[in-house]
Amino acid sequence: MDPQVERLLPPAVVVVDPMSTGARISADAADRGFTIVRLWSSDCPPELRSHTSSSSRDVFAATLEHTGGYAIEALEATARALRALPVRINAILCGSEPGVNLTDALSEHMRMRGNGTALAHVRRNKFNQSEAVRGAGVRAVKQALVSSVEEAAAFLPHLTQPAGAFRAIVKPVESAGSEDVKLCESAAEVFEHARRVLGTTNALGQRNASVLVQEFLVGAEYIVDCVSRDGDHKCVAVWLYDKRAANGAPFVYFGQRPLDVSAPGVPELIAYTLRVLDALGIRNGATHSEVIVDGTGSACLVECNCRAHGGNAEWVPVIEPLVGYSQVSALLDAFLRPDAFAALPAAPQPFRSGGMLAFLPSYKDGVLLAAPGIERVAKLRSCVRAALEQHVGKRVVRTVNVFTELGIALLVSPDRALVEADYARVHELCADAQFVIVEGDAPEVERAGAPKPAAGAAGMAADEPIALAAY
Repeated sequence: MDPQVERLLPPAVVVVDPMSTGARISADAADRGFTIVRLWSSDCPPELRSHTSSSSRDVFAATLEHTGGYAIEALEATARALRALPVRINAILCGSEPGVNLTDALSEHMRMRGNGTALAHVRRNKFNQSEAVRGAGVRAVKQALVSSVEEAAAFLPHLTQPAGAFRAIVKPVESAGSEDVKLCESAAEVFEHARRVLGTTNALGQRNASVLVQEFLVGAEYIVDCVSRDGDHKCVAVWLYDKRAANGAPFVYFGQRPLDVSAPGVPELIAYTLRVLDALGIRNGATHSEVIVDGTGSACLVECNCRAHGGNAEWVPVIEPLVGYSQVSALLDAFLRPDAFAALPAAPQPFRSGGMLAFLPSYKDGVLLAAPGIERVAKLRSCVRAALEQHVGKRVVRTVNVFTELGIALLVSPDRALVEADYARVHELCADAQFVIVEGDAPEVERAGAPKPAAGAAGMAADEPIALAAY
């Protein structure tokens, strides 16, 4: 196309697999005056493509679908289709986990800002990630990628175990939201869980041809969200997970606490994560890393998701009042407003107020008849949004991962003590027998076995059902 003609076309952004937070990225880019092109990758199953929050807007001027994998011919076919649109493409952005590989390959093929394909094999594969980190001289988890019980048995003797105890993590090599992550306390449990996961299809639509067996890292687990432009990494948020054992599952999400750079250990945590990004060849775009810090203060990568923080971007209304921006806005700045990105601090500065994100676990199985508890959550003083994932008439199950949560609550207030108290109250309400009513409930139901609430904070207002998504 003639460069003079191209300059006259409206500016556009291509968002690959714009589900979950990708829907928010698309809407915010549209609000900045860009035409939005939706591009579905062949890695994104059709059944996942509707995974967005109820507040998501349809801002897409065109929708294309990439087919044929990552051969040059397939990439060129999609590039031709994009160039044929009456727009001037300014950026290709990843909208969710399945779109990572296509975003890297297509941006490289079209000579646009991205991460290239030289290290594409480490971007979505958790085993390859940790091996790349180890190879760069950065601490990484002890692990083995196995495709059979026999291979798992051969690896177990290499794990160092505390006296009188056995612990190992078994999980899919490519998934999200703690799906099928199991803490095994015997070799027999390792073998049983490996058999159960191998050959199944995970929530991202991929077949589990192998599983990871890893050492069990003991310590607090953090999220470190970053945005990069040409190798200049900015940490835009750090979150401390509140994960607890519940309903027989070892790692149920109860919430996320944001931390600023003044919190103990946060500067060291950020420095470790930036070394991970360099080891993985991340130079551009958003990343969502999960890191455990053990009792000695040493950080170790759980996984680096080479895309924005998921969860339908429901966390944005929590972090924005605290620092004045979010990973979504920083991502758009990195690709579309480099001056604004350069002006962002290298790490989240001391907060302006208090905030927390609370997940709402279910302790019941059955067809949902009513959810009176959500209104009680919405009335908490720091609650700015409370949303139920499940529809009346749909079956709910006991929460074992992010995909089986009842919903979410966002808590924000200048009064940080109020946020903490409301966060504790949210989980007291969730544990109450009347939080949700399911088919077969007796008039008076005694709840047993709910974990006691821990200190925390967050809030929000009632809304339509949403679909929580880790990706």
